[in-house]
Amino acid sequence: NTSPSWIWFFGREEAEAGDQIHQIEASLRVEWCKARARAQRSREELQLLNEEMRRAISFCDWRSKWWKEQIGRRESVSSWLAEGLMAYANEQADMESERSALWAATWHPLRQHVDAIVKMLDHPGGDLDSMLVKLKTLTVEVGLEDVEPCDFDKFD
Repeated sequence: NTSPSWIWFFGREEAEAGDQIHQIEASLRVEWCKARARAQRSREELQLLNEEMRRAISFCDWRSKWWKEQIGRRESVSSWLAEGLMAYANEQADMESERSALWAATWHPLRQHVDAIVKMLDHPGGDLDSMLVKLKTLTVEVGLEDVEPCDFDKFD
């Protein structure tokens, strides 16, 4: 339902003035198409990122519930083993719940930012530059303090 961009109509009358103008216009149209394709790919990447974050959080929630369902499944074990299995399952369920809550809280501002950008890209009628200025700069900190350094020598 949208009309083609102005670039497709601009300069049609003057194109007869020379072949060089025609080549410039054709080059501009090609560059416009490339830029539009890049924007669409960027939009898709943003949507994929948002979906991956949603699924990671959802998986942690599911896994926590799964661990809780495992409690008491093994009936023919001694009481001390049943107690140990229950403690382990509760610990795993708690870890998954904590991970879910941490990721949800950490990623919430980023997911809101992504949603806002995708909405802007979905409504091409507005001035994209002014819309982007309205978004506050988002700083994402990646914490690697819990990650153990890898000793690549042991893989040789």
